[in-house]
Amino acid sequence: QVMEHLSGFVETRAKNRQTVQLALLYPAILAVVSLAVIVALLTFVVPDIVRVFTSRGAELPFLTRSLITVSDFINAWGIAMLGVLAVVILGGASLLRQPAMRLRWHRFLSRSVLTRGFSLKTNSVQFAGTLATLTVSRVPLVDALTAATQTVPNLHVREKVAQATARVREGTALSRALDDAKVFPPMLIAMIASGEAGGVLGTTLTRAADDQERDLNALVAALVALVEPAVLLIMGGIVMLLVLSILLPIVNLNNLVN
Repeated sequence: QVMEHLSGFVETRAKNRQTVQLALLYPAILAVVSLAVIVALLTFVVPDIVRVFTSRGAELPFLTRSLITVSDFINAWGIAMLGVLAVVILGGASLLRQPAMRLRWHRFLSRSVLTRGFSLKTNSVQFAGTLATLTVSRVPLVDALTAATQTVPNLHVREKVAQATARVREGTALSRALDDAKVFPPMLIAMIASGEAGGVLGTTLTRAADDQERDLNALVAALVALVEPAVLLIMGGIVMLLVLSILLPIVNLNNLVN
């Protein structure tokens, strides 16, 4: 029974991860292709068109002059920028392999306004699900906490939970120790306190883990649903600026001819 529960938990987690990856695949491809087309326009098309306008003596609008500046910058420094970007990505990945830097990065993710909610929700689902499985399997609470702590992906949250585990070992109530850690949602803490008071911690943890997982799935679905229209709006806005910067000189050129 315990192994069946564990296998179901692992399968559900893998399925959710695969769902998110597949949902983000199309927006990612769309963004890459759109950026490639925009860079190609700025590099090969815009300079030739602008050369025609300047040869006719047309006064270029501000939007077109800005586009020319961007195009010149890409032509002059585009390859260098790609090299710098590659160095930054590789350097950042190398730094994150160091435990101290990874801890700082995870601390930032768990405290930043933009990422705090998603990061803490993800860690609470992982922790609550593992702890519920072990508790229902009648593993002693301290041992279950120690094992569940190691499954928390965020190192900062893991450190806080390890401190809470030490307090539980000293006799502090689990709900109180986790509440003082300030790394889990209040609803999860309240359900743990209810389970402790009623002597049904395992059952309550299972229900809490399911609730946290539903909330996380809803949050992920909302984020994924927003990514695609956001990418379309951003890329569409950039293309609109490119079209306007080319059309405005044409209008001015027609006025000069008239």
